[in-house]
Amino acid sequence: MPPEGAGFLRSNLAALSSSNPALAARIESCAPNPAIAFRDARNGSRVPVLRARAGELPFHSLVDPGREAERLVRSLGDCGYLVCLGLGGGFVAAAFLRQPQAAEVLIVEKDASTLKALMGNLSLSPVLSDYRVHLTAGTEEIRHIVRATYLPVIAGGLVSLPVRSWCASEPGFFDMAAEELRGAAEEARADYSVQAHFGKRWFANLISNLPAAQSAPQDRIQARCAHVTAAGPSLENSIAELARRGDESIIVATDTSVPALLKNGVQPEVVVSMDCQLYSYHHFLGGLPEETTLFFDLASPPFLVRRLGARARFFTSAHPFSRFISARWRGFPPVDTTGGNVTHAAVSLARVLGAADVRLHGADFCYPHAKPYARGTYLYDYFHGRQLRNAPAESSLCTFVLGSAGLTAERSDGEVRYRTPMLRDYDSRLRKLVETPRGTPEFEDTGDAAARCDWKEFLGDYSEALRALPRPSSPLAGYFNRLRPEQKAVWATLLPIAARILRETQGLESRDTCLVQSLRWALGRVERAVEDPGITHE
Repeated sequence: MPPEGAGFLRSNLAALSSSNPALAARIESCAPNPAIAFRDARNGSRVPVLRARAGELPFHSLVDPGREAERLVRSLGDCGYLVCLGLGGGFVAAAFLRQPQAAEVLIVEKDASTLKALMGNLSLSPVLSDYRVHLTAGTEEIRHIVRATYLPVIAGGLVSLPVRSWCASEPGFFDMAAEELRGAAEEARADYSVQAHFGKRWFANLISNLPAAQSAPQDRIQARCAHVTAAGPSLENSIAELARRGDESIIVATDTSVPALLKNGVQPEVVVSMDCQLYSYHHFLGGLPEETTLFFDLASPPFLVRRLGARARFFTSAHPFSRFISARWRGFPPVDTTGGNVTHAAVSLARVLGAADVRLHGADFCYPHAKPYARGTYLYDYFHGRQLRNAPAESSLCTFVLGSAGLTAERSDGEVRYRTPMLRDYDSRLRKLVETPRGTPEFEDTGDAAARCDWKEFLGDYSEALRALPRPSSPLAGYFNRLRPEQKAVWATLLPIAARILRETQGLESRDTCLVQSLRWALGRVERAVEDPGITHE
């Protein structure tokens, strides 16, 4: 490699190493892709080209690739999150980063050898050293990166731009990358929809639970084997096994499965509850054995936490304010709630408790023979209490299933199972959790930490941090890029509230105005919580 190329590679790898040293090491250790060559454009810019049977295919304009990139970027409007399908000469990413609305850039490249060829011949360090840029070789990390970096309230829309000739020459890879990106975008939209629905309730519950969380015990429950019980119909087939277990295993029950277990004489050691809505009290109407320990999400309904008293323990989720509380005030066991259902959370908690052997019961994620839940769960009591002679409970249960959006029927092992897109997504996410090694960089276990101060003092400090935030201005991405890391962390706690306010205003208010309103609303809730800890409603 000529000296100039060696210099390019060193500077580019140094820039990448600050954010992704593992990828930088992979690139350094591999050979460059021999199919990539370089030509000078008319304006003097160096452009990568692909050696193909039909001749050389340039990745960009051979007249003025920079101007071409500027034109492409202007067509994106105010979208703040760009996914580049292919790095190319870095012209598109560089042009986008100069835009005031640029929040994040994800660059997806086929492999390390292609990156070695590009980085050995082009000056890409200004792009690679930008903290907003995320580079990946392959498709495995696309969903994780988007999930971790895409904030719709700040960035607005997410859009992708391909390096057309390169993507056309590698359709297998880039079609797969586009599919992963579609999946990531759907997950982001679903997560944002949940934030827009529960943003205020989560926040109100979190601050109202602080008094109980301050004194909640955090001594560990150790278990090598855990039976996780969900409320699907197949739970009925596991009752006998669970009742006669004689080993040192524990039952980690979802709150929805508790009534069915207790009515059959099965006593769980641990119960997990994560729903922030009031109707979750239905699962506990029959009471709980004194020996059972409850683990609540910090955002669980406060009245339920008070009702179950000293047995309540807490875990933290991926909610930004929950993580802020765990990092700045008192550490709680980290549980993965991104699956969107309590079974996912229960499996995660079982692993946090040290169980290497986790056995699932009732995790059907389907409706076999149009049956929604195991007998004994709250839905049966609910419909039986409302049945009429001409409208029996069975009719209501069937309507509950067959009225589900997107329902499809599947025949398997001689039975018909009904599924919805949401149930398929639950199943897929749980499988990924089970396949993932225990422990992730984002969720370090700090569950033994004691409170650093009284909860009122913590809220006082938090209130001061909120008041010290600079007033938001458009474009929001530019505003956030100017903030210090600690200020961004404080703002992150308010983004679910802002999502809720954006929904309430039906798009009639700008995102920065909704952020200001979220700040005012949060300050009001904090002040009222300190004055009267019993206030929990929105």
